[in-house]
Amino acid sequence: MQWKSDMHHYFQAFDDPQKKAKANKGNRDKKTLLHHSGSRPFSYRMEARRWGGSKFPEINVFGDVYVRPGNELAESLYATMTEKSQLVLQESASQLPPHTPLESVDPPQNARFQILTETLDQTLGRRPGTYCRGMGNARQREPRAPSSS
Repeated sequence: MQWKSDMHHYFQAFDDPQKKAKANKGNRDKKTLLHHSGSRPFSYRMEARRWGGSKFPEINVFGDVYVRPGNELAESLYATMTEKSQLVLQESASQLPPHTPLESVDPPQNARFQILTETLDQTLGRRPGTYCRGMGNARQREPRAPSSS
């Protein structure tokens, strides 16, 4: 185990804290949406929304975590997601007997996460990688071809 300590001390000599701080600041500046959820995991928030009767917990958690006064991008995304979710409920209700209240209509299971990811993909673009992770659920994405340098 001494070799690990020796390696750590050797590579520590190359570590430049100012370079790291610059890289971190650059990465923070690239973020388009900042979340305001604290340390509570998204999965706990979604579970609480489900217990509260939410039909679209992923979308509601997005609203809880990202929408703040003055954040026009997050407000716009949330409004789009809410509108799409209402359309999905109306479409599901149209396949049931007439006069079925929307409160008793359940959306298709995959529609909830699909609305969220499609809205974000259309607005912010896709990010490289094979998985789209977020809010305790994931879907496989087609891998992008590696770029040649």
